[in-house]
Amino acid sequence: MESSSSSTHERTMTTTETPFPPVKPNRVPCTRCERPIVVCICAGLPQTPLKLARSRVIVLQHPHELRRKNRSLPIVRYCVSDDDYGMTVVVGRKLGDKVDPLVLDWIQDDLSVLLVFPSKDAVSLEEGLDKLKKRRQDVALLTSDNSILEKKVNLLFIDASWNHAKEMVDANNSCRKWPQNLIKVRLTFPSTGEEQRGKIVPRRFSIRSLPVASCKDDESMYLSTAECIAWVLTFIEKDERFFEIIVKAIDTMVMRWMSMRRTTIH
Repeated sequence: MESSSSSTHERTMTTTETPFPPVKPNRVPCTRCERPIVVCICAGLPQTPLKLARSRVIVLQHPHELRRKNRSLPIVRYCVSDDDYGMTVVVGRKLGDKVDPLVLDWIQDDLSVLLVFPSKDAVSLEEGLDKLKKRRQDVALLTSDNSILEKKVNLLFIDASWNHAKEMVDANNSCRKWPQNLIKVRLTFPSTGEEQRGKIVPRRFSIRSLPVASCKDDESMYLSTAECIAWVLTFIEKDERFFEIIVKAIDTMVMRWMSMRRTTIH
């Protein structure tokens, strides 16, 4: 057995040692985007986030997404104002008691909510909005309450890998945390047609891998969560700036990420 003095000596830290190594300069987080300086995306962010006038964004995010450094959702938070619950993120596999009651009320309001998810029973975005408008008109006629017609559209997105997203939709259908007659919409593009479709850059968010199914599908249709939100907001808010600002931030993030990888490899 070693002597007590020997053990004490081994546990004693010399004056030149520090308990933690100093943070490398390029790893110091940016005070605005909170990313390491080496991948700071502030150059691509707007000075002032855009405010939503016609809609709200509610994102149900899988817990695993929080572990990913290359997730796109944080970009939207710097581009869209959270005034009046402009954007709300709920972390969890399914909606539960911890959700803000006001946000849960919005999700459960079948006169206001659209789930953006390409399920088999999903309709086009235009058709989904028409269905919502018809529901509102019917209720307004019965109740003589025309304020129903002016409600904001609550846009519900799923932020997860493709497999997790499908599981989350099934789980929330089962627990009935959203309306049974919830209108599901798939991503559609503005009616200006080819000009708008030409703005889609296949694999724009190339720092995330595609679902396995993409090997036989149109890769241009697989968009990041941020890209999906950008397209839908542009359509509903009738403001091209949402697409332009969010996509600029995405491109900046991808450029910085790829630049860092090249530097690391070489």
